Amino acid sequence: MKGDENMNNDSGTGYLQVKVVSGNGAFGIEDALVQIFGVDEGGQNTGIIYSLRTDASGLAPKVALPAPPKANSLTPQEDGAPSASYHVKVSKDNYNSVEITDVPVFDGVTSLQRVNLLPENEFADLSPGYPREFTQIYDVPPSELSL
Repeated sequence: MKGDENMNNDSGTGYLQVKVVSGNGAFGIEDALVQIFGVDEGGQNTGIIYSLRTDASGLAPKVALPAPPKANSLTPQEDGAPSASYHVKVSKDNYNSVEITDVPVFDGVTSLQRVNLLPENEFADLSPGYPREFTQIYDVPPSELSL
């Protein structure tokens, strides 16, 4: 979603599903909070669109999101952005939060975003005095289709 004013131009629908894991994928994290935010033209959050919880395998429910039409992927720059951008924030008690910016969603495609959460005490021995809770932020680079 590239802003509220463009929401009406997003005539397609894409899907996003988030899988929350720990131990670099060794196990899913149940009951993690997954928040999906809209994004304006400047890349700023416009508010929460979905607030979801993960199941025992770490999967949040798949959600439908507005996305530019599939045709935009075939002729980049001429017809507009090939995908919509969303921000995802994942949190769980006793784990460090993770924010991922500019998660792309394409018309007719289900995107699976994997998020690896680290236990809060993971960094305690490495950096004494470091805040016990912090948020890791990942910025997804723009697709070559949108350059």
